[in-house]
Amino acid sequence: MRLATAMALLAAMSAPALAHPGSHGEVAGKGTAVQHFFSSPFHIAMIAIVLLTMGLLANEIRNRKARQTKKSR
Repeated sequence: MRLATAMALLAAMSAPALAHPGSHGEVAGKGTAVQHFFSSPFHIAMIAIVLLTMGLLANEIRNRKARQTKKSR
């Protein structure tokens, strides 16, 4: 858990470095913000990375629980 916390802190601190080029002047309301978020390849890549990481973590947790169950039998 300490590793996950450290990684989350590092990701939060490096957020300005992840900024993509271009203006956000056209993003005025919720509708245009959602459209911008889901039409930008940069944002789509970030969503894919987050989903992949969550899937890998869920798989690791499931595997650890399965190993613990095997040991206790």
